[in-house]
Amino acid sequence: MLRRVVVAALVLVALAGCVSYGNRLTPSGGKCIDMPLVPFGRDDMIQGRTITRLGPVASSLSAETPAERIDSIRRAACDAGADAVVEVLQQEVILPTRKTIRLSGSAAKFLRSSATIKP
Repeated sequence: MLRRVVVAALVLVALAGCVSYGNRLTPSGGKCIDMPLVPFGRDDMIQGRTITRLGPVASSLSAETPAERIDSIRRAACDAGADAVVEVLQQEVILPTRKTIRLSGSAAKFLRSSATIKP
């Protein structure tokens, strides 16, 4: 009986984490689902903002479409406590059974929030 309760609680916690992603906020107050992705070499998109890099992030290897890859890297950065993903690159990954593409970059946190991000 106790085992069923523990398993049910773990499932609920896992589902709650997935459902709440759309409502999660970045440290600067923006929604994680709208987190900016800054391609490699396009630092002009974050002009006037001081950032600190939190660490590397990458999309899941199971993400197959571009939209899934973008969502996956945003989730990873949001979990790391980032405001944006900078230096985003697209990489081809060769697995034993298939080739796939993944996005990778650096999770970044804004230190000054006075400037805006250019589209």
